[in-house]
Amino acid sequence: ASQLGGDAFLITHHAKTKENLAFNGSGEAGHSAVRSAFGDSIDHHGPRSSTVPGTVSTWFAAHERYGNLPMETILAPAIRYAEEGFAATRDFVMRIKFFKQQFPENDFFADMGINSNLEIGDLVVQKDLAKTLRLIASQGRDAFYKGAIADLIVSGTDGWFNHEDLAKHTTRVEKPLTVDYKGYQVHGQPPPTQGMILMEELRLIAHKDIKSMSVVDRVHLMVEAKKLGFVDRNEILADPEFTPVDVDRILSDD
Repeated sequence: ASQLGGDAFLITHHAKTKENLAFNGSGEAGHSAVRSAFGDSIDHHGPRSSTVPGTVSTWFAAHERYGNLPMETILAPAIRYAEEGFAATRDFVMRIKFFKQQFPENDFFADMGINSNLEIGDLVVQKDLAKTLRLIASQGRDAFYKGAIADLIVSGTDGWFNHEDLAKHTTRVEKPLTVDYKGYQVHGQPPPTQGMILMEELRLIAHKDIKSMSVVDRVHLMVEAKKLGFVDRNEILADPEFTPVDVDRILSDD
């Protein structure tokens, strides 16, 4: 999962029905994301590097199927931490420092009201995040994709995303990829995500006696399997709504 501006991916198992599902919360590119808009490279940060945020949609897609508590109750702890603050951890502080070193001209944290010179233990308060979460909790999914938050996303990205981009977003709920690894059923995300890479890696090494190998040979085998998985990713992986992706052939015994 990710923050509100990112994506979310879930693999779920329903004990009663034995149903496995893959929730793909990746967002689509906005209407402005055409080849001519980028030139020779894609931005690393900011709206032009982004797709439609899929996290909130995925929350509600999963909640619709499995949720027992109301969203107000589920989001209450997050709202409290955003409103009252949390103590900055070492990892949180180090990530900010690393980001500043890589992109000193970026005002990302200042835009969120976060002091980029935080020390470990300092209180991090995010009033705007608390307000956003309250709207989602009280008004539901549409608050983010069609309501007041959508208005802010459109204006905050200077129109890189428009209201149609946000309103038409959906979470894909599909059967996961499944492979057998030494008697274990392993499930992964189908395209357009990169779940096929791990699935292929497991298929490639399934017939090997891993336990009997030395550490060097075991690592070498796994690295080579990973390399092949990434080669195939680069060759065939795409959005299946636009391009056929023959994952079954990649994961077959042949």
